[in-house]
Amino acid sequence: MRLLIVDDSALIRFHIRGFLGELSNVEIAEAVSGIEALEKHRTFKPDIIILDYIMPAPDGLAILKIVTKIDKNVKLIMATTLGNQKYIYKSFIECGAFAILAKPIIKEDLLHAVKSIEHCINVGDAI
Repeated sequence: MRLLIVDDSALIRFHIRGFLGELSNVEIAEAVSGIEALEKHRTFKPDIIILDYIMPAPDGLAILKIVTKIDKNVKLIMATTLGNQKYIYKSFIECGAFAILAKPIIKEDLLHAVKSIEHCINVGDAI
């Protein structure tokens, strides 16, 4: 499975990479901006993108909209510091986010989301 971590904070990317370290058969790439995320999506072809909402333009919501239009297979996990603001969560879900995690990200929540996606991918492969 291929995961792309997109966050402008090196510390956040470091923590997410560490959290994912216990998963087997995972390749991880990183991007620090929306533009770099689109380029990495094209070249790395991730199964999952863990995407920060607030970052240099284009922001995470714009990237979510773009990627879900051009790639129906990739699953996106949105990460935000905006707490439980319902209008943001609603926008994420309407635009195709698989999961939404509040920052600071809790390891168990991230692993649960990733494993749920992995299960969906494996079930889809079996059909």
